[in-house]
Amino acid sequence: IKNSVNTLWKLERDGSLQGPETKEYVFRKPLSERQMDTAIRLLKSNMEEVGTTIFDSVRAGVHVHINVLDMTLKQIFTFATLYYCLEEVLIRICGEGRAGNLFCRRASDAEFILYRLSEAISRNCFGNLARDDIRYCAMNFNPLFKYGTLEFRAMRTPKDITKVIPWAKILDHIRVKSLDYDSPTSIIMEMSMNGGHDFAQDILGDFFEAFNRDDIEIDVMKGVRNAQILAFSTDWDTFNPTRDDFYRRPIRNGFKAQVEPRRGFEMPFEVPVPEAVVIERVVHNDDEDDDEWFEEE
Repeated sequence: IKNSVNTLWKLERDGSLQGPETKEYVFRKPLSERQMDTAIRLLKSNMEEVGTTIFDSVRAGVHVHINVLDMTLKQIFTFATLYYCLEEVLIRICGEGRAGNLFCRRASDAEFILYRLSEAISRNCFGNLARDDIRYCAMNFNPLFKYGTLEFRAMRTPKDITKVIPWAKILDHIRVKSLDYDSPTSIIMEMSMNGGHDFAQDILGDFFEAFNRDDIEIDVMKGVRNAQILAFSTDWDTFNPTRDDFYRRPIRNGFKAQVEPRRGFEMPFEVPVPEAVVIERVVHNDDEDDDEWFEEE
């Protein structure tokens, strides 16, 4: 890797990737939207120069982490609700073999994640969301405890890696749109009033045409049925968990915070609290037409 690329990317060995020369490319640090754009284009240029071959495998894909450190838990679950409403729509454009993939399961493929979320919300006990058995969902809550992010695992590995750029943008666009709602239930109510097609068009905005299909209404309704399990888990007007509620179970990491005893059992250990660092977000309008970004050569 060239030095200019090496300052932005690192190569890691991943056990899920087969072959002696396979590697996972990972950002060295969180990047703003503009920086992400630059980093991916530099990597593409470097790959073309050295003749790197990209294989689209069902065992591998693109993992996008969206920073939520500047959001409350209520806002995070509102974001998650909005994502689940649109999950069926979003996954359709992630590539062949991504729907139902064991490494990026939709809520429709693994309904237990919805009930795990519902239980966590209703009991104000969120540590179970850090368990490894939820890692392979299309939206993974596991990194929330380690990095302060939600991870989205559904996108394929396109041969033209710049197609990852608009995918990351749409995910953060949904995060921003979720801030317009005061609770998860208000999302469900709005969809019920407007219908699936108009709801998706309003949320996706300029991205809508890339997702529009004759059966988009069916996909949205399916997503909403999943999302309402989360949305109606509690009275959001009184939902006000503390930091200790969030870190009720032990999590291995370098950050430190005291945890109160649970169910009378004293826990003589410490758990992490993410640093309250807000990643810079920069609005960046590409000159290129994003309407074509799902089309593969």
